[in-house]
Amino acid sequence: MLKRMFVRRVTYILSVKNKRMRSITIFSLFCLVFVGAACHSQSTKPVAPLSTTPTAKVAVYYFHFKQRCSTCWAVENNAKDAVMSLYPKEVKKGMVSFESVNLDDPASQSLAKSLGIEGQCLVVIAQGKKVDLTGQGFLYANHPEKMKDELKKVVDSLL
Repeated sequence: MLKRMFVRRVTYILSVKNKRMRSITIFSLFCLVFVGAACHSQSTKPVAPLSTTPTAKVAVYYFHFKQRCSTCWAVENNAKDAVMSLYPKEVKKGMVSFESVNLDDPASQSLAKSLGIEGQCLVVIAQGKKVDLTGQGFLYANHPEKMKDELKKVVDSLL
């Protein structure tokens, strides 16, 4: 059924007589696909214990690129605030850490490669496990309390 709807929509777009309208529609679809691909979360493969893993028992990473939108900034700020407010003692002891990693920085390439990260994402790493919270991070970017709850569930289960 979805395939039929998609085929109808594409047929409609291609049949539009107004060239400008057709161009705008095709460009809009292209932008939608591109943005969706850029914000798509990484696969959740198990991670082998790494020498690049920090000494913290649980590490929360936000991987990003230099160019970011307001939602990307909100994900980083809310995740960092959640970790710092939920686990202040653990952060001081080095049991929990938060790190923002710029994927455009050549120094971060080895860490990203070793964790299998290719795009922006919010992940929690502990005991050789990688939990991807990118979907929840972007879903709750403007709802800090909900993001805090999601992070708490994951981090508590790994501590």
